Amino acid sequence: MIGLLSGRMGSGLKQRQRDDKALATVASLVGALVLARAVNDPKLSDDILRATKDRLEA
Repeated sequence: MIGLLSGRMGSGLKQRQRDDKALATVASLVGALVLARAVNDPKLSDDILRATKDRLEA
């Protein structure tokens, strides 16, 4: 999964930079999903997912 994501990143980055960015992205997505499912407040759950998505798109 990391390799697939890394391979789709801009060629302007060195391989190590792409791998690091891919690792951080997957870790953020997994963490956001776990947190969003762990809370009992639907709004907070949505906010966690939205904030993570917005941060990763930036």
